[in-house]
Amino acid sequence: MSRNYKFHNKSGLYFVSFATVYWIDVFTKERYLSIIASSLEYCRAKKAMELYACCFMPSHVDKVIQQKIDYIHGNPVESGFVTDPVDWKYSSARNYHDDHTVLKIDSDGYLMGLTKR
Repeated sequence: MSRNYKFHNKSGLYFVSFATVYWIDVFTKERYLSIIASSLEYCRAKKAMELYACCFMPSHVDKVIQQKIDYIHGNPVESGFVTDPVDWKYSSARNYHDDHTVLKIDSDGYLMGLTKR
């Protein structure tokens, strides 16, 4: 497995797809599809992955994911600097509460309904 493909933008939205060799129909049994579903559920529960859409096909799997930004916004709270992420001056958590006085962020995720308020 290649290690060249990484999600460098932790808050980015990604389209992820993989196919079997020669597009052979491998995922034809319920137990195989169940393993893929369980693996995605594990990543959601244990790896902070958000899944916005997916489709399992006999020869390939497509996913749209976004890793949570709550982790980033929670850093100042976890470090004990503030009790509410919005109170940290240099955090985009403020932007999600309509405070754009310190930082400007791209609102694509917000406009698409992908970020949490």
